[in-house]
Amino acid sequence: MGWLLWVLVPLLFVGPVAVYLGQAGLFFLFAVCWQHYHITKQHVGFVMLWKAKNRERDANEMKLDRGFLLASGVIPLALFVVNTRLAAGIVTIVLTYCMVTAYAIFGAIFVAYQLRKWRAGKPMNLPKLFLLAALVPLQWLAFGYASRFGPDGIVRAGMALGLFHSLQYHRLIWFHNKNRYQGPDARAKHGIAAVLGQKFGYYFAAAAGLYYLAEVVPPTLISAQWLPAALWGIAFMHYVLDSKIWRVRGDKELAAALHL
Repeated sequence: MGWLLWVLVPLLFVGPVAVYLGQAGLFFLFAVCWQHYHITKQHVGFVMLWKAKNRERDANEMKLDRGFLLASGVIPLALFVVNTRLAAGIVTIVLTYCMVTAYAIFGAIFVAYQLRKWRAGKPMNLPKLFLLAALVPLQWLAFGYASRFGPDGIVRAGMALGLFHSLQYHRLIWFHNKNRYQGPDARAKHGIAAVLGQKFGYYFAAAAGLYYLAEVVPPTLISAQWLPAALWGIAFMHYVLDSKIWRVRGDKELAAALHL
């Protein structure tokens, strides 16, 4: 898995090349769209963790939860792109109507399933439902507000949704590290990861320090559009790595650290 770290090298050049070719706006749209898709997939992962913790095994319910969450993340973004990137006309009206109608039907099916489950006296997965109750309105509010600022508003939506996701993600990482990197031989086996997993202050200082070095210092030294485009490569590497490392079924140590 270590070789995947080298994917950072080509990813750092994607943004600057796009800026050089005069496609900066299109690149940043692509970057935030990938970010949002990554975040949505991460939310699916959180829901799957809560389902595993509550022993929800029904295959149809699994598909319904996954589909509803993906639709809740992707459709608001798609509506934003359609209404800020395409010229107003019959095409945008039809696309908007179709997506909103499809989502309304999907949402009604999801809610009806939960009500039927509750009336049947089956156990309700409250952590999963609380997450959806917070997440779904946030998607629509963030992109609805961002659309008022045109195409550049996508950065505002990305900030709001990214912050919500980051708080979740850091909590998961701290829980994992605290459980996994303990024991008398932890330092010898895991090195600095064990040190950062012993005290939250160490973990927080490392996270804040890395952010400062990667995102704050460079723009203060170089004020050029290609630099923030290049720094997106770090985020892209994160998206690639995350799609590989959070595989609970194939990693017994990971499952144990997450108490699954």
